[in-house]
Formats: sequence, structure tokens, C-alpha cells
Amino acid sequence: MGRSKHLQTRQALLEQATQYVLEHGLQDLSLRPLAQALGTNARMLIYHFGSREHLVAEVLTLAVSRQQAAMQALATEQRFASLGELLGAFWERLTAPQSRAFLRLLFEVDVLGFSGHPVYAGFSKAALEGWVGLIESLLERILGQGDHRSLATNIVASFNGLVLDLLATKDEARVNRAFQAFVKTLALSSR
Repeated sequence: MGRSKHLQTRQALLEQATQYVLEHGLQDLSLRPLAQALGTNARMLIYHFGSREHLVAEVLTLAVSRQQAAMQALATEQRFASLGELLGAFWERLTAPQSRAFLRLLFEVDVLGFSGHPVYAGFSKAALEGWVGLIESLLERILGQGDHRSLATNIVASFNGLVLDLLATKDEARVNRAFQAFVKTLALSSR
């Protein structure tokens, strides 16, 4: 197989594996059923990715980078007059039905990381730092120069808590009201 064909096949498998993991999660992920769902075999997945752990790491990286790129694009495509408007747009995007599988995957990775699995623990930390960094850079654009790390951390932590509540309770009305209260609190504290 030529290098170009190999890379195309690998990328196609990665895309399909990412979709599979978003739909089925990581808890019981096994190479044989995954390979069967992708129309290949476990040996070919090992050939292309080296190991289950390397495949999972690449799947997670792709899923998070896609979501962060979508958020970055949302922030740059529109001019937001306030932090509240930006956070509202992010909240709407993150809590849309098509984002729920991604959110469940992130929390699953967090739980697996807390249990000490090194691939998940490292990924969970890196993903969290990536979100904080993204929000921090957007805060700088909206609020101007300054140290916005603590505020970015607070925003990411608040989003995480609210999203976890939404996924656990499915009480969209209550969680959306809580999000609006959070945004109002931020607006009041910045006066």
C-alpha cells in the first residue's frame, strides 16, 4: 500500500472510529467489535494505530479538536458585544442535541481518568487546559489585555457543572435558567 493510500485509509478509519466512540462510548470498547463496525479487522487497526490506546488517544484528540475548532469559529465569525452574548452562543452550541454524544464522551473520559488510567487522566487534563486556554483567549478579545486565567477557569468549571447536570437530569428548562443566572452573575461582578 502506497504511503498516500495508507494515510487516506488511516484517516478514514480514524473518522469512523471517532463516530463509533461518540455513539457507543469507551467503557466497553474492544477492537474486534469496533473493527467489525468499521468494515475491517482488529489486526488492521493495530497496523494503522499501533495499539488500542493509541487509537483511543487519536479518537479523543480528533473529537475535542473538532469541538474546539467549532467554538473558535463561532467566536470569530460573529462579533459579540458582551461576554454574556459569547457565552450564550457557546452554551447553545454545546447543549444542542448533536453535541450531547461529545459531552457524554468527555465526562466518560474524566471518570476513567479519575480512576487512574494514564491515557484518560492525561487526556482529561489536556482537554480541560485546552478549553481554559480557548476561553482565556476569547476573554482577552472581549475584555482587553489582562490576566483572565481565573475567570476562564471559573467559566469552564461552571459549564462543566451545568452540562453534567443537564446530562444527568435532562431538565433543560431548569439548567438553562441556571445558566442564565450564571451569566447575570458574571455581568454583575464585572461592573
